[in-house]
Amino acid sequence: MDSDHDIAQLTVLLDELGYPVSVENLQKRLKIIAHEPHYFTFVACDAQKVIGFMGCIKQYAWQYDGFLLRIEALVIKQEYRNQGLGHQFLSYIEDFAHEHAIHQVILNSGNRPERQAAHAFYLQNGFSISSTGFSKKID
Repeated sequence: MDSDHDIAQLTVLLDELGYPVSVENLQKRLKIIAHEPHYFTFVACDAQKVIGFMGCIKQYAWQYDGFLLRIEALVIKQEYRNQGLGHQFLSYIEDFAHEHAIHQVILNSGNRPERQAAHAFYLQNGFSISSTGFSKKID
């Protein structure tokens, strides 16, 4: 993720995920994330074209023993969906978790109608529905 072109392609993916961002703002975010040792960004490419990415955070929680891995973002470019890439990302992250002594992978997915296919995908890949997330923007 060194070039402006790569970052521009990531902005397209984030827009598809429902989180539009400018190249400049994403550059700032990635610079911060790059210096955080428990943040991981995984990218899938096809012939120099970014077609998917996953962002994860290794964290410790009050309610669990051991570390967990939170998938903060996972998106596959629309025209590459339903070809197994999302499953490959999740398989990779399970292997990553085993290698780093992480015993649980969690994620949130919005309760919007356009996310129903994603919910079915996560259920098909062994995830269970275990909570409802809330957020409050602080200005």
